[in-house]
Amino acid sequence: MEHDKGRLCGLKYLAVIGPHEYLEVLMETITRRPNVPVFKNLEELHLLGVNCLKELCVGELPHGSLFNLKSLKVEYCHDLMNTLLQSNLLQRLQNLEKLHCEDMNVMEYVFGFEGLEPEHIILPKLREMILWDLEKLISIWNGPAPNAVFHNLKSLAVSGCKKLKSLFTYEVAKCLLQLEDLSVTQCPSLDMVIDPSKEVVNKKIIFPELKNLALSYLPQLTRFCGSGTATIECPSLEHLHLQDCPHFTTSTSDFHCSKAQFQVNDLRHMRMSKDMDSINLAGQHTKYILESLPQNVRKRVEVIREIENQHHELEAELLKERAILEAKYHKLYQPLYSKRYLIVNGVVEAEGVATEAAANQDVKTAKVRGVPDFWLNALKNNEVLAKEITKCDEEALKYLRDIKWFKIHDSKGFKLEFYFDTNPFFKNSVLTKTYHMIDEDEPYSAAGMEIEWYPAKCLTQKILKKKRKKGSKSFKPLTRTENCKSFFNFFSPPQVSKDDEAIDKSAAEELKIQKKHNYDVGSTICYKIFPHAVSWFTGEAF
Repeated sequence: MEHDKGRLCGLKYLAVIGPHEYLEVLMETITRRPNVPVFKNLEELHLLGVNCLKELCVGELPHGSLFNLKSLKVEYCHDLMNTLLQSNLLQRLQNLEKLHCEDMNVMEYVFGFEGLEPEHIILPKLREMILWDLEKLISIWNGPAPNAVFHNLKSLAVSGCKKLKSLFTYEVAKCLLQLEDLSVTQCPSLDMVIDPSKEVVNKKIIFPELKNLALSYLPQLTRFCGSGTATIECPSLEHLHLQDCPHFTTSTSDFHCSKAQFQVNDLRHMRMSKDMDSINLAGQHTKYILESLPQNVRKRVEVIREIENQHHELEAELLKERAILEAKYHKLYQPLYSKRYLIVNGVVEAEGVATEAAANQDVKTAKVRGVPDFWLNALKNNEVLAKEITKCDEEALKYLRDIKWFKIHDSKGFKLEFYFDTNPFFKNSVLTKTYHMIDEDEPYSAAGMEIEWYPAKCLTQKILKKKRKKGSKSFKPLTRTENCKSFFNFFSPPQVSKDDEAIDKSAAEELKIQKKHNYDVGSTICYKIFPHAVSWFTGEAF
């Protein structure tokens, strides 16, 4: 209805958050104006906790609909039926690059290929796909797959899909020529990665670009490919991680990797090559110490080492159980965060507020919606963050509607999302910051995003006027741009050079200090402000 009136035609970013009682279908094209593209300018679509939503689209979308959509994120939409993206919708997503599906209770398939011809080119630009906690997922797609599908897919992460028995058919696996990263974890029914669907005799499956492969907590996994005679070649494979796959019979040599420095079961992939020499030296030093000990002392050390190994096993179990427990409660928290969002932004009224306002007959108070400047004051009342926020930042942060955080699977990292109302400072409706971790205290990389500032509204730079030289005949003012302090610098994290010799030692040390401070700001928002926002708003958390 709103789209047909022209109110949403130019929309680029759309986030639908929280339950909407009557929203069962997002796009319904049966009763609307024919041949008029739907959301033709939309670039990002995020659906979070829309529990009544049953289908994304009913009817045939006109050509040009969703043509510019690059990112689709669907989370905690527990009533979405059977297939997320039916064939009528898939044919319009020619520019989709990222797909993120998480925590849906009913959905059995991500893609519906029924009715598509083999020559159809589907999802030609899809590069990244994340499928997490899809309890009823039977298969990634339904129906016969077209000949060209997923041929530009670079990254696939699958976790917590309890009914999934395989990822790809032999025919689809042959299309994955660009796949670089594949991670599959906590899928208890998965018994093979590639299901040949029919006997594949002496066939070869090549993943020419696959660099990182992680298979963990897969109790039923027996082999990578269901056919015993098919061979797998991964000439670019650099890192293979196998954990808790007790029945997996495919050996590392079966991947036919040509890399000389092929690493197995090492989680420090990002820094392994740099530390290889020091690791070898440490091994030689340990051997020397043991050989220098008397026989009886050496035996005692070996027994103590075995005791420590048992400790490591218990510690691994603790971490595994803690991760499961954290995931459980993260889900339980979501409805509370949704309620907080709705009240803060005046979408719904808190119980009893209307009655009190009527009793007090306070007209001025009655006009105030939600909790004004909620997130601004919550951030300002923290000592670490207060130092980052300038007076100019405060005006922009008044438009901050919500903050969300998400744990990054297989990384120990996290992602922050800042949701803004339309404002006079920048175009973005969502600003993001992502941290990937080596351990809990050492981030090895951080990624922000470009802020699309309106002219003369940039808060991270200031324009300074320069004096002209005497005798100059030009009347055009001279100016120069200079970086300045701002909270919004947080979205442009400092970068540490990979080659320590490329920059001055003191400059490298300064960059490392900046990087640590940047992480301190992010972790403060994630672990302190976000879960206890009202305590920071009121000052109770000082």
